[in-house]
Amino acid sequence: MVEWSDAERSAILGLWGKINPDELGPQALARCLIVYPWTQRYFATFGNLSSPAAIMGNSKVAGHGRTVMGGLERAIKNMDNIKATYAALSVMHSEKLHVDPDNFKLLADCITVCAAMKFGPSGFNADVQEAWQKFLSVVVSALGRQYH
Repeated sequence: MVEWSDAERSAILGLWGKINPDELGPQALARCLIVYPWTQRYFATFGNLSSPAAIMGNSKVAGHGRTVMGGLERAIKNMDNIKATYAALSVMHSEKLHVDPDNFKLLADCITVCAAMKFGPSGFNADVQEAWQKFLSVVVSALGRQYH
């Protein structure tokens, strides 16, 4: 079980309170698909992903980005039990979707980049980044748990 300091909880909840999931989720997933094009193989049913502009304008990418942020909200609400919160999601991604678990880390990195760009050094300082990346590392570990 992960232990969170009061400062970490405060930083994570403070950042989450500023995030607009309908904005950040689509941006982060689109960035992931553009920067790491091999991740597109899991989204074959999403239609046109042939260029950055097509990806950025793809409503299915945007919708799934919002879904991802909804999943992060579940983790925020269950910070002391993220593994159990994500148990079924881990099974689905492993056994049904066969997603490469490394992709969770790539997407987490894109979420971090988008948050840092949005809030800049005053809203996304080193202390916030430390706590946020610890949180996302726990999320990535929980999503990949079924693969171990």
